[in-house]
Amino acid sequence: VSTQSTGEVLNDGNRILNMSRQELRENTMSKVKRVVEIWDEARELESGIPKPKSTSSKSGSTRNEVNAGTLIAETFWRIMGLYDSNWATRTGVHFGLFRSAIEGQGTDEQKSKYLPLVDRMKIIGCFAMTELGHGSYVRGLETTSTYDKQTREFILHTPSDTATKWWIGMAGQTATHSVVYA
Repeated sequence: VSTQSTGEVLNDGNRILNMSRQELRENTMSKVKRVVEIWDEARELESGIPKPKSTSSKSGSTRNEVNAGTLIAETFWRIMGLYDSNWATRTGVHFGLFRSAIEGQGTDEQKSKYLPLVDRMKIIGCFAMTELGHGSYVRGLETTSTYDKQTREFILHTPSDTATKWWIGMAGQTATHSVVYA
């Protein structure tokens, strides 16, 4: 991986396949840093986009015809997918699966603690559901989770090789946090 004076990381052929876990994290985080900078610039531009028109449905509720923020986000992820498809997969897992799991299943305390960190990519998340022997068939999961009241921790138990968790987009190599399904 070569780095320009701006700190932007460039893809260097198959070098990524030979990186250590630490090198892979550093490579990913340098890309994340630059992408967050680009995202912040895009959000600043969003303030100049005219507000969407609202229409009323038969039930009386209103909805936006066009959401400028959504349009910018969709365009942004498509462009980033062209830049680095592995990065796009990992960030899709981070926001689409990890963040959504916290938002949909977390307590108010967990949401207030983690969602700001997730949104600013101060922590990188993955989604540990898939198991070697069962794919994403949730009813077949072997991994169990037991709450220990004394330590106030969850103890994860993976009873066999077929219960080994697998991640898409090399997320298990670059994530700092995970939502684990057991």
